[in-house]
Amino acid sequence: MSDIRELHREEYGVLPEIAVSAPGVVSLLGEHTEEHEGRAIQFAASHRVDVAISRRKDSSLRFYSASLRERKKTSIPNLKYRKEDRWANYLKGFYAQLLDWGAPPHGLEVTIYSTVKPQIGLASSSAMELAFAVALATLSGVHISEAQLIDLIQAGEEEYLGTVPRRVDFLTMFHAKRDHLVMVDTRTWETEVLPLGFPGTTFLLTDANVPEHILTEEYGGMDEEFEEFLTDFLREQGRRSLRDFSVEELRSSMGRIPEHVRRKALHVVEEFLRVEEARHALQRRDKVLFGRVLSRSHESLRDNYEVSCPEFDWIAKRCFEVPDVYGSRLVGTGLRGCIVTFLEERAVSLYRERVEEYERIFGFTADVYECRPSDGVEVIS
Repeated sequence: MSDIRELHREEYGVLPEIAVSAPGVVSLLGEHTEEHEGRAIQFAASHRVDVAISRRKDSSLRFYSASLRERKKTSIPNLKYRKEDRWANYLKGFYAQLLDWGAPPHGLEVTIYSTVKPQIGLASSSAMELAFAVALATLSGVHISEAQLIDLIQAGEEEYLGTVPRRVDFLTMFHAKRDHLVMVDTRTWETEVLPLGFPGTTFLLTDANVPEHILTEEYGGMDEEFEEFLTDFLREQGRRSLRDFSVEELRSSMGRIPEHVRRKALHVVEEFLRVEEARHALQRRDKVLFGRVLSRSHESLRDNYEVSCPEFDWIAKRCFEVPDVYGSRLVGTGLRGCIVTFLEERAVSLYRERVEEYERIFGFTADVYECRPSDGVEVIS
C-alpha cells in the first residue's frame, strides 16, 4: 500500500482529511453472464487504488495522479465531461451525482495512487471510482447505502463517459476478505464469501501485451447482434433470461437461431453450471477440480464466446503443462485482458520460465504478476 497521505501532503501542502483504498478485481468465473442473471466468482486483487481527499475553501477541484504524474483541474461551476481530463472524468461524474443527491458543495484536492495495471480486465477505473466515492461520501457526511452509492457511480460514468461499470465488481470490492473469494448472484445481487482453503497455492496474472489494434481488427463488434437476437428469442420463448434455459434446450435449438448466437448462449448457460461446480470444489477443498473448471471456462470463451486469441490461448494451454499448475482462464472482454492461472507457489518460477518462450514465438513480451485474494475497500488510518 502506498503512503497516500504523504503523497497528498507533498502535492498540496496539507494532510488529507480522509484516505480510502479499493482493490482491483480478478474475475475467475461468470464474466459475460451478468446481463443474463448469472453468478460470478471473483476476488479482490492485492493490487489497489488509494485515494486521498482534503476540502478547499473555494470551488476549485484539483486531481493529482501520483502514479501517472498527471494533474487535472476544474471547478464546481464547470463540472462537466472534458475529453482531455481522461481519468478525472470518472471522478467528476460521481461528484456531480453526489451533489445532485444533496451533498454540500466543496472544492476538493484529490490524490490518487494505483498499482492496478489498467486495461487488462482488473476493473482499475472502478476501483478508483469506488475509493473516491467512499471517501467523498464519508467526508460529505451524507447518509447513503452501499446500493445507492453504486447507483450513483454507475449513473455518473454513464453520463460522463457513456459506459456502465459492472455492478458485480463493486459488490466484490465491498465484501471481499483476505484469502476468500466472493460469489455474486446477479439475479438477486446477493453475495456469498467463500474461503479459498488451498494453502500453498497462489494466482498469477499474465499480460500478453498484444497490441490493441490487432485485437480490435480480429475481435471487435461481436456482441451487438448477439444481444439483439437474444432479446427477441427470449420474448418469443416467454423467458426472462438465459438463466431460465437448460443446456439441453439450447443444444436442441439448432436451426432456429444462428449458430454463432447459439454457441454464445451455450457458453453463458454452461458457465452457470461451472460456477456451481467451482463452488462445490471450494467446499470440498478440491483444488484439482477447481483448476479444471477454470480451464474449461477458458476453452468455452475461446470456442463458443469467441473472445480469445492465439496469444492468450498459448499462455493458457502451454503453461497448464507445467507441473502443479491447476488451471488458467482469460480475464476481461478479450479485447484487453490477461490470463489468470491457479497454481502451487512452488511452481511459480517454472511457470515464469515457460512464459519466456512466448516472446520467441509471438514477438511480444508477457508480464507476470503474483496476485492474492485481498481485503475489500477500506479507510486508511
